[in-house]
Amino acid sequence: MSSFDDADTEETVTHLSMKLYHSMQRDKPIFQQIHFGRRQRYQTDEILKFGRDSKTCSIVLLDPRASRMQFTLQAFRQFSSTELCFEIKNVSRKVKMAVGNTVLDFLNKLTLPNKCLIRFGEFQILFEKEDGESMTHFETCFELARSPVVQEVPLVSSLSPVPETAVLNSGSNYYQYPSYSLPAEMDENESTYPL
Repeated sequence: MSSFDDADTEETVTHLSMKLYHSMQRDKPIFQQIHFGRRQRYQTDEILKFGRDSKTCSIVLLDPRASRMQFTLQAFRQFSSTELCFEIKNVSRKVKMAVGNTVLDFLNKLTLPNKCLIRFGEFQILFEKEDGESMTHFETCFELARSPVVQEVPLVSSLSPVPETAVLNSGSNYYQYPSYSLPAEMDENESTYPL
């Protein structure tokens, strides 16, 4: 018997790739605390939290207009399936977010497709999932986009609702998002955040 026959086969892990873009990323350290190009492994029962609070969030977004906790990603399995799925939940009371063509308000959640665009404020995240076999772990890898990623994901249907801040480009299947200043999020105990 050869050593190849004796070798244990390694279980593949579901991989989440996220390409991040923010209109001010060249001028401000928006993604300073994210390790780009490095795979990070998580337990499937861990909830990934995205936001500006470095004490509670596993992925920190250093933009004063992002909520302390903006959204969460959580792994789950459908009944009678071995495939890991991921749900996204908007946990910001003040900032709506768009996932594909669906706008999520506070505590709205949905199952992420294998490829979609997540948008809130000036953030754009191109999310892609590669399935694996492991039921105990998944991994993430972040990439910094040099230009907006909104053009990389076509619309599902022209009948889908248009998010409040988007304009459907005529003759195209893509939304265009105007660049504008959003008001800073204010917490009950704070007067304003410096920009």
